[in-house]
Order: sequence, then structure tokens, then C-alpha cells
Amino acid sequence: MRFLIVSAYSYWGDFLPTDIDKGDRQIGGGETAMIQVAKNLVELGHEVFVFYDVKRPGKYAGVDYLPTSAFQSFACDLEHEVLVSWDLPQALRLRDRSKVHVVAFQLNDADIGVYDHAVDMYFHPSKWHAERFLRMYPEMTASKVRTRLTNGIDPYRYRKDVKRNPRRVIYSSSPDRGLHHLLRFWPRIRAEVSDAELHVFYDMDKWLGIETMLKNVGLKTPAGERASLVSEVREKGLDGVTFHGGIGQGQLAIEQLQSGVMVYPCDPLQPTEGFSMTCLEAITAGCSLITSDADALPELWADAPNTTLLPLPVDDNVWVDTIVKALVTERLAPVNLGVPHLWRSVARRWETEIVACIQSQSQ
Repeated sequence: MRFLIVSAYSYWGDFLPTDIDKGDRQIGGGETAMIQVAKNLVELGHEVFVFYDVKRPGKYAGVDYLPTSAFQSFACDLEHEVLVSWDLPQALRLRDRSKVHVVAFQLNDADIGVYDHAVDMYFHPSKWHAERFLRMYPEMTASKVRTRLTNGIDPYRYRKDVKRNPRRVIYSSSPDRGLHHLLRFWPRIRAEVSDAELHVFYDMDKWLGIETMLKNVGLKTPAGERASLVSEVREKGLDGVTFHGGIGQGQLAIEQLQSGVMVYPCDPLQPTEGFSMTCLEAITAGCSLITSDADALPELWADAPNTTLLPLPVDDNVWVDTIVKALVTERLAPVNLGVPHLWRSVARRWETEIVACIQSQSQ
């Protein structure tokens, strides 16, 4: 089958698809999912075109990457079986040549509106995500919804012989989702475990730069107060805390493997975590994962090995006690999950769903 995939992404800029495997820059989860699904569909024997303004258009891992501006002419003139709109339902407004139209979601909001009639299937990262969208957008047809179809992981990133420091804590999600909590009670953790380390990985300059720009033009954002707190700690410093900035996924896997505990006090300002790559990475890396019960996290990770979900709102005493216990408790050997979210498995599910859809149309 021939796939055309077009996305709504732009935040992480004009990276190269190869940056996923060997780059040194941070790339978002939505972009990662789009690239990995496309790559694995090619490995399953399909032809895939992705329309995204990459740094240098061309063929990468068998996938043709073309400028977004070329999408309309390809969709309308090129024969193809599947059109995938990644977080961009309005791409389906065209008189395209596709047999199957899929909207694949990563984000937690979208303009569904009048496009439901043009959609054959909605792919969601979790049941929580799908149910929320059905409440928000009553025009969506529930029978078109499929879940757990847009997120996965590359286990080869974690097949490295790395020495683990059980006193090393890592945080590697968006800072507005709970880093301010961890920084607030970190001095209490250090008071209990003097050699504890906290390593924060995220492109802070990009995030804080946007918040500063909005503040300077008089716009108050929901994350503004959290940004101010994080910025202050980063500037003044805090014992045992190191801010590393954004890094490539290969190096991030090494940093996660070196860590004993992933602490993610997820407390989103609005519904946000429809999946959480942070949690899946922590589990795959063999870290003890301590996170909250926000959004889809209980559905997906409550029963994962070495995982503790704490209730919101954040209770500092409970979090400090739980983290300290994880840091001083003798660790068991990491559990081999077999990784249930392999990208190849996700791509095969795409293939199965799309073939079934085409067959139903011919009946």
C-alpha cells in the first residue's frame, strides 16, 4: 500500500529523520511517533511519503520526506491507498485520491468539526485519550475510534552495558508538567539521602524563551508561575541538581540506564498525558518509576513493574517518603517486559486495521 502522512508539527523545527537514531538534539514524542511508524511501515513492505518540513528533503530509511507545501498536489494527483493526518484533521478537506483516511492523534486537542464525515478511523494513544475526545467532540463517530495505536519505543536504544547509580534520579519530561514540585521538595530528599543526584533533561531555553516572550508582551500563561520557579532554581542552583538541556534519544537512553529512579510528579495544567513516553522509557530502562495518577497514567502504567503511582494533588510528604525509600532500598534486577509497545508491533496493528477497513469498503 502507498501511504501519505502529513503532520501539524513545527515546535521542534527542521530536524532530520536520522536524528531519531543518532542525533544530539531533542525531538518531540509526536514527531518521533510519526517517523517511527513511517519507517516500520516501509519495513513491512509499504511505500510511505511524509510531508514535514525537514532540514533536508529526501529518502530516509526508505521513507520519502517532502515539504509540507507539496502535500496538496500529491494528495490530489497521486494514486494512494491511505492518507494519514497526524494531529491535522483539516488535511482531509481536500478531494484526495485515498481509499482510507486516518487521523492519528498525539496532542490533546484538535479541530474535528465538520471533518468526521471524511474520517474512516481515529487512532488514539490510549482509551483515556479516546474517551476524552468523544466527550469534547460529540460529532466524532465512536465506531471509528481505535486505541493504543500511536506510541511505541525502540528497545535497541536500551541494549547497552551501562553502570547504574541507584542514588541517581532523572526527570526527562516537559518541565511544566511537574518539575516545580520535584524541585520544591528536593532539599528534603537530599537531607535524607546526602548523595542523591537529580538530573533534568529538557530543552529549557526553548520552553522558557517562549514563556518570557509572552510575559514581555503582557500575556499571562497558565505555565508562567511554574516557569518562573524553574528558571529561578536553574539560575541560582540547588545542591545535587544538574540541568542538562535537551539531548538526542540515544544519549537520553544512556542517561536513563545510569539512573536508579525516574521521578515524574505529573501534575498537568490541563489534560495532557494521553500516553507518556517518559514512563515507557523509564520502565524499559529498568528504573524505579514514581509518577502520579494523572490522565492516562493509571490505565497504562499502574501495573508495570517497579512502578508507583501516587494520587493527585501532590502531597510533598508522601512524595518525599516514597522517593527516599526508592533511593535507599536494595534494587531488584530490572524486569524484562518484552516491551509491549514495539514500533514494529504498532505498525502491524496499523496494517491490520487499514486492510480490514479497505475490505469492509469493498463488501
